[in-house]
Amino acid sequence: MQSEKTSREIAAWRLELRDEVSSTNTVLKEMALAGEAEGKVLIARRQRSGKGRMGRSFYSPEETGVYMSMLLRPNLTVQESLLLTTAAAVAVAGAIEQICQVEAQIKWVNDIYCHGKKVVGILTESALQTPTGVSHAPQLSYAIVGIGINLWTPTAGFPKELQTIAGSVLDRPRQKEESDLRLALAKAVLERFEAFYRALPARTFMEEYRRRSLLIGQTVRVLDANHQPIEGYPPVTVLDVGDEAELIVALPSGTRKAIHSGEVSVRPENQ
Repeated sequence: MQSEKTSREIAAWRLELRDEVSSTNTVLKEMALAGEAEGKVLIARRQRSGKGRMGRSFYSPEETGVYMSMLLRPNLTVQESLLLTTAAAVAVAGAIEQICQVEAQIKWVNDIYCHGKKVVGILTESALQTPTGVSHAPQLSYAIVGIGINLWTPTAGFPKELQTIAGSVLDRPRQKEESDLRLALAKAVLERFEAFYRALPARTFMEEYRRRSLLIGQTVRVLDANHQPIEGYPPVTVLDVGDEAELIVALPSGTRKAIHSGEVSVRPENQ
């Protein structure tokens, strides 16, 4: 069931820039718990412990990326909260093309790819409101949408374990004259995301999400929490992305199935 909220405008984004943090999500979560209002945005030059999905870390060296988190207090259920992540992915992909003139595609659920490699990770963390009386579907107390963008290639390159996976939007080291590009990209992301957020239940971003999908038409394997193919689970063909951001796939038998969470890996059909 869609939320009753049909329009929500953030009065003003309040940007705070820091040189270094443990994780923008972690610090902003502390602010949320202390009562910080919606619209707070934390941007760091470097993260010591950048957070990725499924308990992974996000490599966040100084001056090579955009590391930011947004604090939201949406009138959404837990089930609807996936829309925040999906909207953020579309906003980031569009901002990359606007500011950097580089094509960006989305790998379900929320990774952005440029030049065939992952350049953006998005992690949404949330908390529920304290129940009061007879409740309907649990509502969010707050949601923090964290975005890590590899804008330039680190001078020393990516760590060995990331070299075949991670890339950068501009696919080269940062130039001196590009010092303002990080903030310009962050502002473009916020501008696009707010437009989607104002009418989130309308899902105006889903058509673009599908258009940017790396997976539709591909054969993929479903992965477990350790990023390994689930034993005994066959490769599936991606047919579409549903309005709830679920992945619609076809089993080898032709049966359609919806995958609502998890991770997938592209594999040749004969593997």
